[in-house]
Amino acid sequence: MKRALTGLERALWLRGVFSTNIIVIAKISGSIQAAELRQAWLVLQEKHPLLAVHLEAKGPELFFTSDGCAAIPVREVAGEGEESWQDVGLDEQDTPFVANTGQPLLRSVLLHLGDAVFLIICGHHAICDALALTFLVRDLLYCLSGQQELVKASADIVFDNSMVPSTVTVPWWLKALLVPANFLFGKIIKPLADPAAVSKERINMLYWEISQEQTAALHKACRRNKVSEHSALTALFQAAQYYIQGDGNKIYQQVYTPVSVRNRLNTKVGTDFGMYASDAYILCRYNPDQDFWQNARQFHLTIKESITDQTMFGKILLAGLVHPHLLDRIMVRALNNIKVQSGYILSNLGRLKMPVTYGRLTLEGFRGPLGYIIQVEKMLAVVSINGKYSITLGHRPTVISLAELTRIRDKAMALLAEYTDGA
Repeated sequence: MKRALTGLERALWLRGVFSTNIIVIAKISGSIQAAELRQAWLVLQEKHPLLAVHLEAKGPELFFTSDGCAAIPVREVAGEGEESWQDVGLDEQDTPFVANTGQPLLRSVLLHLGDAVFLIICGHHAICDALALTFLVRDLLYCLSGQQELVKASADIVFDNSMVPSTVTVPWWLKALLVPANFLFGKIIKPLADPAAVSKERINMLYWEISQEQTAALHKACRRNKVSEHSALTALFQAAQYYIQGDGNKIYQQVYTPVSVRNRLNTKVGTDFGMYASDAYILCRYNPDQDFWQNARQFHLTIKESITDQTMFGKILLAGLVHPHLLDRIMVRALNNIKVQSGYILSNLGRLKMPVTYGRLTLEGFRGPLGYIIQVEKMLAVVSINGKYSITLGHRPTVISLAELTRIRDKAMALLAEYTDGA
């Protein structure tokens, strides 16, 4: 395979200079050896095309190519403390992927800590979304337990404009403006030189789990109040943020929400490995004069109205129409002037339908998936597996202290107990 990056992939690659990779950390009971993990990766590189590409840059032109792509790296580490999974994971997140090295855009670490193993996977956002990384853990565990026949191969599908629903449009006047702009940047104006990487702050993470009983109580309360679990979680953390931080700062009045578009594409991709997501800033101002569940219902309606096909795909469609050299300049200008715009990113993967037992191995839960998002204050990842929620809350220490973040977490859990009591 050798193909030019799509507009979306190009934007994500350039954003990687300023932003970050995505990490997922899976806690696993049972023994895994580095040699067998390397063998499992070789199997999956045959199954999932984007695991077997590296990024080739020829001047301003960018390509995914499989020719000469190396095996996925496996680094083995002995843990030195209970939270060493965090330090090792963040080391991976802080290490950029580099073009023209022949290295794939994903790597892994096998961290041994007592009787448990932490499998740390770091992937570039241009080739994967958060869901893709969690299902990749499942596929690895199938291979490690001798069940590789259960791994479904990913189709070699390119998420370009042909995948966007036909109802999504770009205004005619904008298309008209792009004709001379694309000509200028394609034929006359020199391409932008490689942007210099900007310094970014290392984040910290809080991790905790919600018991199966409390998770079940939340499910029941959501059904009774006719809201999605995502809407309830949004209300829960917006309420905690309000009571600890107030809402005088406008950034606390909206939530940055990643959205899977896997079931909206012209070709359904299921659990294929790839980047099939979009996002939206959604106004969710918590009103303390209303009942908690009234807030959740309002958020439910607002979220539903905010994630239409047009809002999810409009900017993706536009990125595919803009000449790559013009897109580079737009991205650099935007990223150099970026500011914190939201109190939270809430990445909720919902209830993952995957096994927890794989022969001798048991999947205990996920930390993350989590990325470094410079335009938000707090990074929240929620995953439900084996009947319980795993929650990871990331933050930049210079923006919000660990003490304040801990108070937000404690308040959220107190509110959860209060508003699901008797559910």
